[in-house]
Amino acid sequence: MFRQLFRDNLVKSLNLRPGTSTMKWMRRLPCAVVITVVALIAAQTAFAGPSLHVGAVEDAAIWGNPNTQMDLARLAGFDSVRMTVQWTTGATAPARGQMIKVQSAARAANAHGFISNELAK
Repeated sequence: MFRQLFRDNLVKSLNLRPGTSTMKWMRRLPCAVVITVVALIAAQTAFAGPSLHVGAVEDAAIWGNPNTQMDLARLAGFDSVRMTVQWTTGATAPARGQMIKVQSAARAANAHGFISNELAK
């Protein structure tokens, strides 16, 4: 019963009677889909230059095991990792303990072939 009501309402709302413009459009739909698929297949892919890098913002290497985290990032297909450091307002640098962890994570990233920065040195 529900199907019948749904179908009847759909037919009425779309004006699906033979000879109507909606019915003509629906007959052309398969052709339009085929043309669209062919156009998408034939289109050239975007050319990404050698300077394009795929990476992630990941702080787990700072707070966990840096080598394990860099292994996971490499397995995920990333070639760069960005790590963030926060400190309190008015401070001129992060706490010494935090900087040691950040530098350790940066060295692990450098050892795993990720794009290096000044902290890794």
